[in-house]
Amino acid sequence: MKIRVAVASESEGGLLDRVSKVFGRANTFTLIDLEDGEVTEVKVIKNPGAEYKFGSGPIAVKTLVDNDVKIVMAAKFGPNTSFLLEQKGLKKFQVDEGISVEKAIENYLRKKKRSF
Repeated sequence: MKIRVAVASESEGGLLDRVSKVFGRANTFTLIDLEDGEVTEVKVIKNPGAEYKFGSGPIAVKTLVDNDVKIVMAAKFGPNTSFLLEQKGLKKFQVDEGISVEKAIENYLRKKKRSF
């Protein structure tokens, strides 16, 4: 089964980029398709919410919903964003700020394996 994960990324996105410290104002989102525990596709999209002074979280959430994301990773999620993610059926996975996107995905897959 394919699942799409979005990692809030600091700069240009991609597996080698770093995880952004905040979800709503991340510069980009690295979208990663996972199937049977393997990365099958990586795509980067700009976060239209990054440039807003207020309300960046809801804009980011809508962007990810529109891109069929099911799991979201970031170092920090605000309370309103957390509520909205839950309301839209997206799961949060909190990761350490500044680690690589690739490491965040590895940590997620390792944790998921242990839960079975």
